[in-house]
Amino acid sequence: MRSFVIFFLLFSFFSVIFCFGSDAGEPFRLHQTIQRSEKEVGDDITLALSKLAIETKADEIPDAAFSAAKAALLDALGCAFAGHSGSGVSEIIELTKYWGGREEATVWFEGTKVPITEATFANSVQLHAMDFDDYHPASDAHITAILVPTVISMGELTNSSGEEILTALIVGAEIIGRLGRAYKARRIHSGFLPTSIIGGFGATAAACRLKKCSVEETVNAMGIWYAHASGNRQALFDRTLTKRIQPGIAAKASVFAAYLAHIGITGPTRIIGEQPASLLQIYGCNAELAPPAINEIMAEYDTWQIEQLDYKRYACCGYSSKAIKTAIDFSSIRHDIKPEDIKEIRLFGDDINSPFAGVAWEDSPTPQVLAQFCVTYAAASAVKNRRYSPAEISLQRLTQDKEIDSLARRTRICSWDEWTGEPPNAPFAMHFELKDGRKLIQIFESFQRYKWPEDYNDLVIKFKENVMFSGMVDDSEVDELISEIESFEDKKNIRNFINKWLVQKN
Repeated sequence: MRSFVIFFLLFSFFSVIFCFGSDAGEPFRLHQTIQRSEKEVGDDITLALSKLAIETKADEIPDAAFSAAKAALLDALGCAFAGHSGSGVSEIIELTKYWGGREEATVWFEGTKVPITEATFANSVQLHAMDFDDYHPASDAHITAILVPTVISMGELTNSSGEEILTALIVGAEIIGRLGRAYKARRIHSGFLPTSIIGGFGATAAACRLKKCSVEETVNAMGIWYAHASGNRQALFDRTLTKRIQPGIAAKASVFAAYLAHIGITGPTRIIGEQPASLLQIYGCNAELAPPAINEIMAEYDTWQIEQLDYKRYACCGYSSKAIKTAIDFSSIRHDIKPEDIKEIRLFGDDINSPFAGVAWEDSPTPQVLAQFCVTYAAASAVKNRRYSPAEISLQRLTQDKEIDSLARRTRICSWDEWTGEPPNAPFAMHFELKDGRKLIQIFESFQRYKWPEDYNDLVIKFKENVMFSGMVDDSEVDELISEIESFEDKKNIRNFINKWLVQKN
């Protein structure tokens, strides 16, 4: 009897090992997928978005969307090059390398390979560090900061082609844009961070596509991601380095969710609107508004969401853009006036006195973050430099340029009630009081972020400046890098590209 028991236990043990699989590169699965009806798989919206992610074929996507995706990739990687030297980035990279682990995906510009979740996080931090990345107005989200690190790292691990990675980027952006529109339409405050909360759904879907998950696994992954959903703007309002890591937290969790679902972990499937703990009930939305129906989320659009991205001109919060543009216009006209000639600058605007940018310039333990979200410093810097790029918010510039520091402290935010006489019919204006007694006014005229395709040449210039700022690619090679991104869909796998361009040369 004892021999029989021992034989049975050994047989059971090896049977379990055999069933789970022995490939060291693939996690064990808990169970085989059970075929279920669509109604059992998930709510209509989650199921529809999961089908979009998994079942959309590359040849069903128009060339314009692929071209827009390559423009998004170009801008995102340029921002990552520039962000590599950002405050807090080296510390995060060193911590990632210290923890180590399975060599699955590359930490950009270092060459070290770490577990995919950790590489995705570190790369996202670099991309978002300068706050110079894209913006999707309809969803109020930075899309590439969470999507590009996810698809590049997943593509590296799965040995995916350029076309597969671009397709994952396109469908991920589509999910963020569609779900983000519904979220923004019902939002009643801006405390939560759409980039993370909504972006995580798109990144999860993109990761699932590259992982070759089923639709049902993707539905579960969406639910698992929802358990991670987080991100708020207090890190921004307090001007801390956590501002730049929140998309990375979401990207890391998105990859984790895809892997958990792939090995059989189930997630909640009724997650979007009608349930008491669903997304649109508890994440800062008006609960009295009806949740979105499937026809709202899956409405037809003339273009794909990836084609609707805007791209930043300045390395800062958009709330400072009017001030920067107006300061540049003033300096271009009155180039004879130097910062030392100015006694005081007063800023008048409809929305500048917001927690996003409406603070005074002062000593700070995180001056780079403060400069990104401080309209007084941005305006003062633009008066002198006529631009506001990563170079203008480098730690060296922030700590050593005493002329801008002093002018920023002489710049203050005012209400229209303080305007002498009839205020201008404009959303923003700058009042300059010079030390010689003269008083000058500059009225805001117009501003818009870069748009694809009409501003593509400007995006190329921005990319070149970011790469050259990083000092990690020879000037003579930048055009070759651009050419490789522009032909990204032709790459048989992503690993050669990463090894050539995203590993810093000694």
